[in-house]
Amino acid sequence: MASIDVSDVITDATFTDRFDVYRQKEIIGLNGRVHTQEQRYLGVFGVVVPALRDGLDSRYRLHRKSNYEVSEKGIVIVTRFTLRNNTVGNQPDQIYWQRNRYLVVSIAPYLNFGEGFIIAQCESLEETDRNFEREMTPRLDFSRLENSFYLGVIPC
Repeated sequence: MASIDVSDVITDATFTDRFDVYRQKEIIGLNGRVHTQEQRYLGVFGVVVPALRDGLDSRYRLHRKSNYEVSEKGIVIVTRFTLRNNTVGNQPDQIYWQRNRYLVVSIAPYLNFGEGFIIAQCESLEETDRNFEREMTPRLDFSRLENSFYLGVIPC
């Protein structure tokens, strides 16, 4: 076990990001066929980073074939939320982050750096993914009189 506890850093708001988890439970119907029931967990916190494969950033890895192109993209998540990969009666969790959907392919306990953390590797479900772009947060318009207080200017 590591001699340093970084659980405070991993749960710090400056490092964490929000993502949504879609959990699908398999239910056998009266006709004997399996259908899924989806449950959503919105606004889950965790550290999300792009997955690295073969020393390259997977965001830029492109597989080209004679009749199609596929971008291989993945992410790694460290969180205290219990993510699932393929278990009996459940399909693997799907993660919605940065306007892209990912499938949890492997999970491991991340006990070296604190109690209760897991690390999950996820792969993209989309053939063509949207770019990793942060959504623009609204900014204060300091030309407006009501926002000038934040600059230390007192309106007359």
